[in-house]
Amino acid sequence: MFRLIISIIILSVFSSGVFGQNLTRYSEPRFLPHEEAFQFMSEQNGETLTLTWSIAPGYYLYKDKITINDDPAGLVFSQNHESHYDEYFGSVDIFRLQAKATINLLNLDTSKPITITYQGCAEEGLCYQPVFQDIKIDTSLLPEPASKSFDLSPDSLFGSNSMMLVTLGFFVLGLALAFTPCVLPMLPILAGVVGANQGRGVKRSLALAISYSQGMAITFTGIGIVVALLGAQFSALFQSTFVLVFISMLFVLLALSMFGALTVQAPLWWQNAINTIKVKGGSISGAFFIGATSGLIASPCTTAPLSGALLYIAQSGDVLQGGTALYALAFGMTLPLIAVSVSGAKLLPKPGPWMNFVKGLFGIALLGLGVTFIERTLPLSYSAPLWYGFISLSALIIAWLSRQHLSTRVIGRTSITSALVAVTSLVLFAQSLMQVGHDSVLVKFESFSDHEKVAQLLQKSDQPVLVDFYADWCVACKDYERYTFSHPDVAEALEGYRLVKIDVTKMTEKDRELMQQFNVMGLPTLLHREEEGIKSITGFYYHDAFIEELQK
Repeated sequence: MFRLIISIIILSVFSSGVFGQNLTRYSEPRFLPHEEAFQFMSEQNGETLTLTWSIAPGYYLYKDKITINDDPAGLVFSQNHESHYDEYFGSVDIFRLQAKATINLLNLDTSKPITITYQGCAEEGLCYQPVFQDIKIDTSLLPEPASKSFDLSPDSLFGSNSMMLVTLGFFVLGLALAFTPCVLPMLPILAGVVGANQGRGVKRSLALAISYSQGMAITFTGIGIVVALLGAQFSALFQSTFVLVFISMLFVLLALSMFGALTVQAPLWWQNAINTIKVKGGSISGAFFIGATSGLIASPCTTAPLSGALLYIAQSGDVLQGGTALYALAFGMTLPLIAVSVSGAKLLPKPGPWMNFVKGLFGIALLGLGVTFIERTLPLSYSAPLWYGFISLSALIIAWLSRQHLSTRVIGRTSITSALVAVTSLVLFAQSLMQVGHDSVLVKFESFSDHEKVAQLLQKSDQPVLVDFYADWCVACKDYERYTFSHPDVAEALEGYRLVKIDVTKMTEKDRELMQQFNVMGLPTLLHREEEGIKSITGFYYHDAFIEELQK
């Protein structure tokens, strides 16, 4: 009897330890409904609305997906977020266990319900569709309307893609442009034309220089606003492959102009028209007008970077950012002029060949922007060799620029560093080039936009059907393309299937209705219809586990 009990215990342990693991491994992952994974609550206290999410263990919430009426501005988070690296989207901020945010309702239109949108994922490989929560505001709790205030929280000012960071970047760009060979040597002459630093006293000279600076800045601001408005009107064009390739080629041409291979500048007739305007310097209004008209003429050194900046603003379509960015650019360009008006040329570095080195660095930056645009049109496997090739080329260009324009002492160190970077990048380029096409999708899906047709195929079809619900924001959907649908065993297992893909990235009303009809809780989800009926594969599986799920 004792031996029998011992045998039963050993058999139980063995079964739970081995067979139990296999059952767990190959059973379909269990995921919580979104309302349990991300328990949402809201509470209004006067003009402040507090939003709270209780997040289940093993799940996380994207910070940048939390919006008010499709706008993230105005949210102030009191909970610390953490950085999460994703190979497709890079570093993203997420919340685990809890997220909490407050909103100042005085900055919103509370005459109708506000919509809170949020989205999260499960660690095991499921991305939930965006959730929309409509909240009706009790306007009787609000004080009398006041003028809207700016959100000066650190998160708003210095967050990802914030206007403050973009503005600061454009200011640095403008300051660097002032040290190119077409601008720096002309600053003392320009100070004389404006009327500054001509025995008028420091205060008067400073006032004239600032007036010139503001004239140029206001002109640039107007140009930035106009370009942003045009970009917003034609934002769909910036998703076109043809347009992206065209913009990329423009950046390459602009880069070549910075390397001296060609000259890009305003048309001669435009320059002549502006030059016919005669304004006498020495007065505040005269200096302002000279600055305003100077903003309409770009020198060969500044035309390419300015064109690149305008292309960037156009594709953003952000009017406020466009205006502030160009204002900061102009102010950065004219800041050395203000320094000249106060101290003469004492504070400026001595002009020399090094200025052409700075000009060449702008060319490399423009090439990088070109790579960014062309990357959007290429398959994922081309990204790594494209960037490694760019880094290697940049290192070689820097070595060439340093030999042409820098001193012998600096050339040695620059050449060694550039050579190391170039060789390393070339090795990585060769390795990544061998992977091009290896992750190509062997399993080809038909893209459907007709929701009713997809529903009919799942309900009735003469052959097995597999429907892939896909979205651009779904990380695990991209994993399927890279690791599962690129495997020959999966392609063989799916022979004879009608393969259909429906893109639910925008989560339209029809998207949500179709997902609700077939109980699709999140992405990735693949529905396959066979003789036994409709089965669901929820979450991500590598090729071997996917085949087992398919054959269950």
